[in-house]
Formats: sequence, structure tokens, C-alpha cells
Amino acid sequence: MSQANVNLVRDIIAAVPDWDEVSALLHPDVRFDQSRIPDGGVYEGREACGRFFERWFGTWDELRMTPERFIEDGDRVLALIVGPCAR
Repeated sequence: MSQANVNLVRDIIAAVPDWDEVSALLHPDVRFDQSRIPDGGVYEGREACGRFFERWFGTWDELRMTPERFIEDGDRVLALIVGPCAR
């Protein structure tokens, strides 16, 4: 199961910043913990996560995020990301 979770996280990262594509990959009860970034927080559910995406990624026409490493812990996956690189 954990390799499937890593692949799912990889697909989600590749879909950023297209919220419609990202949202289609997410569980309805998704939870993003972005509490360690400036003005961040914990976002629960697709709607709340969508507001986070719009605020953080909505200003760029093009954005590239490069996953450098994945750390698996049961059903959880931590992605260490280089970037984002915006244009």
C-alpha cells in the first residue's frame, strides 16, 4: 500500500498548480498541514485545501515543484520538495 501512496503523492505534486486536477486525486476528507509556512495553517477537506491552493499558487501561470525524497510512515507520506519554481 505505501508504494501506491507514494505514487499518489507524486501525481498530486505533478498536478500543481491545477486545482481541478489536484482535487480529483484527493480524498474528500483530505488534510493539509501547512502550519510551518508563513501565514499557514491546517486545512481540512477539499474546499479548505482549495482556498489554500488559490492563495498560494493562484498567482502564477506556471509552477514547478520537484520532489526530492519521499518518507513513508504507514499510510502517511512526507514529500521533501525543491521549489516551488515559478515563472
